[in-house]
Amino acid sequence: YVFIVALVILSGISHMKGSILGSFAFAVFGWLMGSLGHDAGHFAASHKYPMVNEWGVWAMSLICNPIMWQHQHTYGHHSFTNEVSHDPDVHHFDRLLRVHKGVPYESKYRYQKSWLYVAFAYSLVVFGTAFFIPISMIQSGSLYGIVDWHDKDRPSKAWGMRLHNLSYILIVMVVPFLTHNSAWSALAAVTFHIA
Repeated sequence: YVFIVALVILSGISHMKGSILGSFAFAVFGWLMGSLGHDAGHFAASHKYPMVNEWGVWAMSLICNPIMWQHQHTYGHHSFTNEVSHDPDVHHFDRLLRVHKGVPYESKYRYQKSWLYVAFAYSLVVFGTAFFIPISMIQSGSLYGIVDWHDKDRPSKAWGMRLHNLSYILIVMVVPFLTHNSAWSALAAVTFHIA
């Protein structure tokens, strides 16, 4: 993980300086850091030092809001795996895809017969998990109306959720437009992260 953290930092600096290759590497290494965040989210990065897990979950920040992740995946999914009325992972793509036979069929799902449509839907995963879903969770106080955001009154979690969203928007979506040579290059840099 130390090597990957170093690569994230180096590629992040390159991304901030307007390098299209740096932006691509920043996205790739961000995905690799997601594995540390996942393991920490399952309290498995360290058995001896619980704070390693508490802080380690933030390693997934480039692909997902870590506080939202704890509610969606660690608490909701692992408590009610594949139970349609309780597992938020089953509803992760409801706006575009039907991923479980227990989700009622709607006409909007007719396009998922095309692999191109499914690829498009999956290209929006990071945008959803790092930006869209956390904003919905802040506004509604729950995740898809299935999992309540129980620790929303804890300042570290409430502000952490908002700080992550603001940081993600600035670093991933705004900085490229300030540092890249053209709007097309900046758009490509943003697309690397949200796709």
